[in-house]
Amino acid sequence: MNAHINHDLAIGVCDTCASRGTEPRADGPEHRDYESVNGLIADVEREMKSWMMTGLLKELDLAFRPVDDIVAVWNVEKARDAAWVRAEVIWSLRAAPALRREYEAMNDHAVGFAGRALLTRVGVLE
Repeated sequence: MNAHINHDLAIGVCDTCASRGTEPRADGPEHRDYESVNGLIADVEREMKSWMMTGLLKELDLAFRPVDDIVAVWNVEKARDAAWVRAEVIWSLRAAPALRREYEAMNDHAVGFAGRALLTRVGVLE
């Protein structure tokens, strides 16, 4: 979800808006449609988490809920809000293609950094 929401989604919003002859505006109908799926995504995320966790890990998750989610610093709605803002930035850079490519490349690096951090095993020295 990190790569999709924090990288691909903003670019996809811009591509979709360009193909439909509209633009990503916070006060537009596209943004309302975009936000309308947040609850569904959060529900599916919770369902998948409970389905994927088994044994002791599931018991710990149930015992400490929602502490692990808070520690994980992840909120799908806030991540999607940030993706919409990134889409607005990318959209505003369409007249400056070199700067847009630089912005997208820097975002790609930041998302990669976050992804690597998410995959780092905590408490294990190698």
